[in-house]
Amino acid sequence: MNTIKKWTLGACTFAMFGALSATASAQSTFEYKQQTVDADSRHLPTALNGNGWVGSVQNTHDGFYWNAVSQVTTSSFSGITELVMEDLNSSGAYAGYDAHNYTGKVGSIAGGPSTTLQPCGSASPSLPTSISETGLVGGIAFCSGQSVAFLYDDVTGTYPTISGLGGPHSAILDVSSSGQYAAGWQGTSSNPNVGIATYYTSGAYAYGKYAYANTSATQAVRYDVANAQLDTLTHQITGVPAGYSVIASTALGANDDGAVVGYATIQSGSTVNEVPVIWPNASAGWVVPMPTTSPSGCRATAINASWQVVGTCFDRGTLYPTTDAFVWDITGGTRVLEGVTQNASQAYREATDINDYGQITVALDRGHPFNHDPGVALLTPTSMDYGACVVGSSCNMMYSNQCDGFANSSFNGNVHCIAKPPKHALFLTP
Repeated sequence: MNTIKKWTLGACTFAMFGALSATASAQSTFEYKQQTVDADSRHLPTALNGNGWVGSVQNTHDGFYWNAVSQVTTSSFSGITELVMEDLNSSGAYAGYDAHNYTGKVGSIAGGPSTTLQPCGSASPSLPTSISETGLVGGIAFCSGQSVAFLYDDVTGTYPTISGLGGPHSAILDVSSSGQYAAGWQGTSSNPNVGIATYYTSGAYAYGKYAYANTSATQAVRYDVANAQLDTLTHQITGVPAGYSVIASTALGANDDGAVVGYATIQSGSTVNEVPVIWPNASAGWVVPMPTTSPSGCRATAINASWQVVGTCFDRGTLYPTTDAFVWDITGGTRVLEGVTQNASQAYREATDINDYGQITVALDRGHPFNHDPGVALLTPTSMDYGACVVGSSCNMMYSNQCDGFANSSFNGNVHCIAKPPKHALFLTP
């Protein structure tokens, strides 16, 4: 067990569907079970679903997904040279793009034909960034040199209108699990790639969700899909350091309560930095306490149904900029996800997603040049029940609800393939 530092928001109240208070807590310990999804030759984890399946791309130009039963499963997808799986839902539907030509794709990991997205009405490049449990896809299209936010309904095959999303450039970077809320940004930059990440894959750079070199003016937005209402998220953010003002913001994640996380770009004189932010509603925002003093700052990248938040700190001045992965929740405050598992030699440089079970996808620093082509791991809090997923005669170490979707298999929480580790009540598990 490891003792780590924690930071909290202090005595503030999140006014979102009732009071949700954040209070200071004493320093304590916590632990994750690490499962290595991939230790070699892949880039950042890009997809995580509610069952703990992880998706990404393999450097031999095949898409892949991973789960604790089949371990790594690689697949060649028809007509796709190199599938970057940006998101994956619990039904096995993925949203991503062909890295060979940046064509947006929606399909199933079970195989079969995929749908080519054409939100501009033609085969223009598009980047689907997320897919809900209901099949609602959000993303960015590149139409006549402009970044344009889009939604796609995989059930009806239509592109719902996003009412009120203005400016020559905009993006949807996340859709909540039920499909009710979407989060992203709108802006006025002449750069069509503003707010879009680059990370290493297959010897070249590919578009992705997290941009650590973006300094353009953007405004974080939340879109209520059910009510067709667009909200700009306030720049009056509690916890911004004295002397700094908010000059831009970007939303990266949303949950079904309508809570949004992302980051604000702040400036004091010639100094520009970024701080991770949680917006419980459109008119309130708080800086999530950062685990480190980073040269460029930190970003909150995802939020789950229990309002657990993951984030990453970075140094914009380096080629492989991420420095620290962290998790925050109301009970435990901020904890650095580095050297806190049973494999303390592994360093976690980026936390990309968290599901409703509190499982987190992280990029592994494997000792290569800083964050170059990192490995991928799934962290599961030991507060979750361990059990056995029996597939045929094989006993596989699993977690609550993880056998969902497997034929001829059953989950038994009373049977354990290995010794059951201790529990720690630090997480707001569903």
